[in-house]
Amino acid sequence: MNKNQELEALYDTVAAIYLKNVQFLSKKYPALHTKIKQFEALKIENFFLEFINNHFELVDINKRHYYGCNPFLDAQRRCLNIQDKPSFNLLKSKEITQAVYYKNAINAFEYINEYLELNTLNHHVAYDKFIFLGTLLGVHLNDLDKQLHSKVYLILEDNIEIFRLSLFLTDYEALSVNAQLFFCIAQNHCETIETLMRFLNYKTAYNHRIGFEVADEKSIEFIDLVTKACVDYDPYNYPFSEYLISLKRAFFYKQHSYYGILNCQKKETVLTNPILFLGAGPSLAKSIEWVYLHQDAFIVVCAAACLRRLELLDIVPDMILSVDGQYKQVIRQFDVHEKYYRNSLIIASTKTNEEVIKKQNQENTFFMSDNIEVFENTGIFTGVTVGDVGLDLLLRLGANDIYMLGFDACVSKSGKTHDTLYKNNTVKMQKSDVLQNSGLNTQKDLIVVKGNFEEEVYTFVQYGQMIDSIASITSNLSKDVRIFNLSHGAYFNNTIPLKKEEISWTSFSKLNKSNIHNEIKQKLISLSSKTLTQKDLRDIKQEQKIIKKLKTTPLAKLEKEFISLKSSYKNALSLQIIEKCLNLLSPYNQAINTQKSQELHHKHLSEVIQNLEKFYLTL
Repeated sequence: MNKNQELEALYDTVAAIYLKNVQFLSKKYPALHTKIKQFEALKIENFFLEFINNHFELVDINKRHYYGCNPFLDAQRRCLNIQDKPSFNLLKSKEITQAVYYKNAINAFEYINEYLELNTLNHHVAYDKFIFLGTLLGVHLNDLDKQLHSKVYLILEDNIEIFRLSLFLTDYEALSVNAQLFFCIAQNHCETIETLMRFLNYKTAYNHRIGFEVADEKSIEFIDLVTKACVDYDPYNYPFSEYLISLKRAFFYKQHSYYGILNCQKKETVLTNPILFLGAGPSLAKSIEWVYLHQDAFIVVCAAACLRRLELLDIVPDMILSVDGQYKQVIRQFDVHEKYYRNSLIIASTKTNEEVIKKQNQENTFFMSDNIEVFENTGIFTGVTVGDVGLDLLLRLGANDIYMLGFDACVSKSGKTHDTLYKNNTVKMQKSDVLQNSGLNTQKDLIVVKGNFEEEVYTFVQYGQMIDSIASITSNLSKDVRIFNLSHGAYFNNTIPLKKEEISWTSFSKLNKSNIHNEIKQKLISLSSKTLTQKDLRDIKQEQKIIKKLKTTPLAKLEKEFISLKSSYKNALSLQIIEKCLNLLSPYNQAINTQKSQELHHKHLSEVIQNLEKFYLTL
C-alpha cells in the first residue's frame, strides 16, 4: 500500500469514527446532535483538521498549531501519574471543630467527624466522576478513560467547531459504555451552570474527589466556573440537620406562637414607605451618625446583629429580622437594653431558638418560613444570609424603595468582615484554592467580585453565594422598585450604587412612626395563620405512611426503597431531608469504602429516620 492509499485509508477511518459519533449523538443526545447540524449548515471554518508530519493536527485560521506534536503521544503523556490529576475535593479532611450546634438534636458535622475518625479517608481514591475541561481533538479522552474507569464524565467545550472536529478522532460511544456522559458544548453561562448542577446531582455518592483534565491553556478559565458550581452545590452549606430543625420548630411556632406563621408566598402591600435596611458590616459602623440623623425619613429595618451598634446612638429600629437558628449567637445579638427591641416588630425565621423568642415581646413577633415550606401558602426563602433573605422578605412585603447599608459582603484590606462590635469580625486572608486537600471552605476561602464603589473586592465564597442569591431575587423587579446599595463593599446585580452623601432629600419627609407601626402590625397579623389546612393534615398522614414504610425496610435495602418512594412522593419533606442526608454523607462512605464506613452509613441513616418518626408520629 503506497502513501496515498495509506492516507486515503486513514481518512476513511476518521470519517467512519465521525459517522459513528453522529449516529450515537442522534440517538442518545439529540439536542447536541441538532446543535452540531445547525452549525454545519452555517459553513463556518475557523478551525481545521490537518494531517501534518504523520499526525493529525488542530489548526486555526491563523495557522496556529494547537498540539505541535502527535495527539496520540500527547494523550499518552496525559495518562502518566493518573492518580495525581488535580481534583475538586468536596469532602472535609480535618475534624470540624467550629460549626453550628443544636443541643439534643442531630448535627451534620458530628456525622462527618465520625467518618473522619475512621482514619481511612483516602484522598487518592478512584475518580468516580471526572471532568474534561476542553476537548481539542479529544484523543486523550479515550486513553484517559482506559486508565481512569470513571463512572461519570462531563465533557465541557465552549467552541462547537473544535468539538465537532473531535468527532473525527474520539470514540464518544466507547466512552459511554461503562460511564454516564454529560455534555456541555457551546453553552451560555446559565446553561453551563445548569449542566454542572445536573452532573453534580447525578449519583451524588460519587461526589468525593472529582478529577479533571485541562485540554489547553484557554480551558483553564473553566476551573473557576466549576469551583463555583461545587460551592453552590455543596450539601454542607445548608445540611440536612438544618432542615430537621426547621421542620420541628415550624410546627411548634405554627401552633404555639402568638400569631402563627406569615403567608409570604406572593407580594403584598405591607411596606409603603422608604426602607433603610441595615446589616452588621463595617459600613454601618462608619455611617452610624448618618443613620441617627436620618432615621425618621425611613422605616428602619435591621438585622438583629446590628442592635448593639444602634444602641450606642440610641437608635430604636422599627423592624428587626432574625434568621439564625443558633441560640448563643442570636441571644448575644439581643444583649442590649430591651427598649431597642421590645416595641419593634420582629420577623424571625421558623428556625429560631425558642429561648430567643421568649426574650422578645410575643405580641410583636412574627414568623416566616425557612428554607423548607412546611405548610401550605407560607412560601419559602432560599437565601444564605440575613442580607438576601431579608431583601427577599422586604420585596414580598411590598417595599418599593430600599436603601441597603452595612451589607458589605466583602473582606476589607485589614480582614474585617463585620462591625467591630460583632464577635469574630476579622478573618485571615486566604485565597480560594480548589486543589487544596482540605476541600472547599465557604467561610474562609476568598474570591474576587465586582465592588460597589471599587472595581474589585475580596469576599468569602459564602458571600459570593449571597451575591448570586440577591441577583436571582432582583432579576425580575418591577419598574417601580428601586434598591440602592450604600455600602462600601460588593456590588449587587440590579441595585443602584449610591453614596449616602449624594442622596437628595427633597422627596423625603418625616414619618409618623407610631401610626405606620400599627398599620404594618395589623397587616402582618392579617397575613399570619395558626391553622393547619386540609392539605397540611393530608401531608402529615402521608409523611407518617412513608416513615412507617422506611422503618420496616431492612438496612441493606433502605436506599433502594428510598429511591422507590422518592419517585412516588416527590414533595414529601421527610424524603427531601433523607435525600439531603445521603447527598452529604454518601460520598464519605464511598471514599472510605470499608465495612466500618458502611455500618456507620446505615447507622446515620437509621438515626435520621428514627428522628423523623419520633417527630411525625407524635403529631
